[in-house]
Amino acid sequence: MRRTVIALAIGTALILAGAGAHALAEGASPLDHLMNNGRSIVMDFKETPVSEVLKAIAGTGSFKLTLGKGFQDSKVTIPKGERTIKAMLESLAKEKGFVYTVPNPKELVVERPGE
Repeated sequence: MRRTVIALAIGTALILAGAGAHALAEGASPLDHLMNNGRSIVMDFKETPVSEVLKAIAGTGSFKLTLGKGFQDSKVTIPKGERTIKAMLESLAKEKGFVYTVPNPKELVVERPGE
């Protein structure tokens, strides 16, 4: 009887864990799959081309950067502060209208939507 209860508890826990992982995957950002996305970085840029900022972030995160279709360079100012790689990339995407694709954990592709 005791083994049955333990097996049932373990089975239920596995089902719940699987359901939670599925729910997380549905609302996940592509950046969640990028290696070192949670690494904290400190950067300070004044009127710097976005391509240089992205290259610096990629270098710090140890992943490959590809500037894809529709990418247009412009300048950006990022005040000095500590942020995670993911937060920095999300901020740039919001400000500049980028979308990210992560073909594998070691590669980030930056594009403009619809181009």
